[in-house]
Amino acid sequence: MANQINLDRSQRVDITCKRGDTFNLNLELKDDAGIALVLGNTQDSNLSDYYFYKMEVREVDTHDGTGGPGTTEGYVLQMDGTVSTTDDGLVTFTKSHDQMTGVNVPSGIYVYDIQQKIAPNSGGTSPSSVETLLYGIFKIVEDVTVAV
Repeated sequence: MANQINLDRSQRVDITCKRGDTFNLNLELKDDAGIALVLGNTQDSNLSDYYFYKMEVREVDTHDGTGGPGTTEGYVLQMDGTVSTTDDGLVTFTKSHDQMTGVNVPSGIYVYDIQQKIAPNSGGTSPSSVETLLYGIFKIVEDVTVAV
């Protein structure tokens, strides 16, 4: 008889990026058989589920972000993942160099996670599933050149 069940399927992956540089993270998502998920305009093969992705970077994992960016409980970065309409399973998180330079994005060590939400409609309401895919340390390293 099992005496422990772990439902946490998320994986720890630490990320290091450079402050002021364009941030571009591509994730290729596959099913248990290793086949890329169909996430584009047609969504899944049943044409019934819509996939949404969100990445949040915070000072600490216990803050709820209620104070807004740059505040004690605020987010350092928030990004919605862009689902590719041409490459199955590809989700991209992007911030421009300007967005990575602002006063609310200081160099430092933070925490992040990436969540997947599956909903039966394109508005993402009433999700049937929400799962954290990745989490870890998000390190922003200071850049020497501050103006291009």
